[in-house]
Amino acid sequence: MALAVATALPAFAQAPLAYRPIWPGAAPGGEKVTEAEQEIPRSPTGPKDDTAFLHVRAPTLAHIAPAKPNGAAILLIPGGGYLRVAIGNGGRALLQFFADRGYHAYLLKYRLPGDPWAAGPDAPLQDAQRALRLIKAEAKGNGDALDPIGVMGFTEGALLVAMLA
Repeated sequence: MALAVATALPAFAQAPLAYRPIWPGAAPGGEKVTEAEQEIPRSPTGPKDDTAFLHVRAPTLAHIAPAKPNGAAILLIPGGGYLRVAIGNGGRALLQFFADRGYHAYLLKYRLPGDPWAAGPDAPLQDAQRALRLIKAEAKGNGDALDPIGVMGFTEGALLVAMLA
């Protein structure tokens, strides 16, 4: 089943996403991580919002709340070959697509296994698990019964979803 995502977004949907940290303070096990986090264009001629993150040090969630909630949520996990987290080029559009259909829509920026995290290749999984716990806790705190919570991943994000399941 293919999803049709609008290419021309209304002005409110073109605003940059606001990200919030998923860990209190620094992400766990990063004592040996020294590379600075970078946001880079995926293509020098591509759209301005088509970016990727390298050496993620601060895992985050972006959230768009629906105008008319349907009682469900979705967590989107982008790919990037575990070398980067490719959030741009539709990340905002996908969040808006699901929010317009009543879902609380979340987007995860996760740590990468190639950086020297104490958890090694499990660092992205830790972030995905933490994100789900935060989504559930936030819903409970708001009195929302977000049931079910779907998770969708793209390329390596899909592998992360499989590990999360």
